[in-house]
Amino acid sequence: MTDQQLCDTIRSSVPAAPSAETELRRRHGPRVSAFARTAAGGDHLSARRAADRAIEQFLGMLAATTDDPDRPPRLSLLTLVSASASPAPSVTSAPPAGVPLDPALRSFVRKGFTALPPRTQAVLWHSVVEREPDDHVATITGDRPDSLPDLAHRGLAACRDAFLRVHLEARPSPHCPAYARMLDAAADRADVRGNPDLTRHVDGCPGCAAALRGLVALCDTPGPSLAASLLGPAGPLYLSAATHTDTSTGTGTDTDAEDMPPLPVTTAAGGRPKPAGRVPLGVAAALITTTALAAVVPAAWGPEPPAAAQGQPPRAHVEAGGAGSPAPSRSRARPSASASASPHRSPGASPSATGPSPSDGPTAGDGPAPGPTPTTEVATADPVRPFRASAYGPAVNSATGLCLDVRGGTFANGVDVITARCRAGAPIQQWRLDDKGLLRNAANPGYCMDARGSARDGVGIWSCSAFGRAEGNNLVFSTDATGRIKPRIAPGHAVTSGSGEPGAPVVFGRTGPAAEQRWNEPGGPTPSSR
Repeated sequence: MTDQQLCDTIRSSVPAAPSAETELRRRHGPRVSAFARTAAGGDHLSARRAADRAIEQFLGMLAATTDDPDRPPRLSLLTLVSASASPAPSVTSAPPAGVPLDPALRSFVRKGFTALPPRTQAVLWHSVVEREPDDHVATITGDRPDSLPDLAHRGLAACRDAFLRVHLEARPSPHCPAYARMLDAAADRADVRGNPDLTRHVDGCPGCAAALRGLVALCDTPGPSLAASLLGPAGPLYLSAATHTDTSTGTGTDTDAEDMPPLPVTTAAGGRPKPAGRVPLGVAAALITTTALAAVVPAAWGPEPPAAAQGQPPRAHVEAGGAGSPAPSRSRARPSASASASPHRSPGASPSATGPSPSDGPTAGDGPAPGPTPTTEVATADPVRPFRASAYGPAVNSATGLCLDVRGGTFANGVDVITARCRAGAPIQQWRLDDKGLLRNAANPGYCMDARGSARDGVGIWSCSAFGRAEGNNLVFSTDATGRIKPRIAPGHAVTSGSGEPGAPVVFGRTGPAAEQRWNEPGGPTPSSR
């Protein structure tokens, strides 16, 4: 069972709740104890008490609300320990090189991270910060192990994007938004850092100078930077302790952890209030698998292409950041309607690559646009996966079965994007999201989808050369786990089919579950209907 399913089970008053509590303790207790010892400077008694209190507090909070947790269980537990612990002198020493020291900067990193969907947070925390094995992280999140390096890569891009948005919302100066894209690119490109315009701006703007330091830290040392921002001074030190704790078996190599007696399991009968009413999603699965809670089987679904197949950086290089796409939002059950986490192009625009923007995004192996081909209509009733545009391909609307197209086949600034009957291999219906978040058309890759500056003005195309200028954000999009296409300028909106009639322009609508906002891509050659 995933962590989400365990939490759902604990929040319900079902017979499986005590077993779910036991599994949650087994899964996270050793790491929580390790962090408590680090925060207490090695005082085992204080650490044990702090760990016990944190677990009881967390279970109590789960039982007292019907709302989903806003962060992963492990991180919630560690945060509770951090809040209650009195830092030992050894913990207040300087953090590792590259980790931001400025409290305000850490606050921005923390706000950016917590703005991500909980499931994306979980992928980042377990894969990037604690660097746990993929098969163990898959158990926690419900993703396929081979999809996790890609999700982590995209999640980092989403985190950097969220951090940059927090900085810009603080409005250090009226001119800062115009430098957002350059700041993001400068995080991992020395040539951009040397740009004269950016240099002048950063020299005169302490806020953007700090933001650039934060972006560089999230690229170069994402694990320690996130740990320090979310857990305080003990965070980076905890990472070294965490490497000695084997959470996949629920035991630690530390003798103190091994000698600790099992923590008591408090049930509803024991006094912890259980909310009445709603039975959360996942409870049915908990009832079926109660007797096998310890033998968790990773879900067999997740972002389709494994990271290696998509040309994403291998796991060893995830720490270096890169332009991935934002991470997909959390899904709790097998996905047809809800899709995977983290990332297909995700939450908002990813500065560095809104384009991988949510599991999603750019892949290094993108091939050339398909050449001219027949214009036979194709059957699109059964697309097999959400649109992620990692390579040129059609975007098929879930509600209408029509494909994204360009009005009249004309490429000029301001021409409408429409929906039309799908034609097998037609380049004008092929789109690819590059590592900058630009949604390019295969018939003329020099033109990109354009948000026109407002969610009220519909969707068009515009020369991609505008990217990098003040209006360039209009060209930046991301995709999420359900196949929605979101503009950076209005992340709460998504590209929506205007009507079921071929030739109708597409519009922006507020994000929601409507099929008109979900776009799919065929999993392979699509058979011709006639």
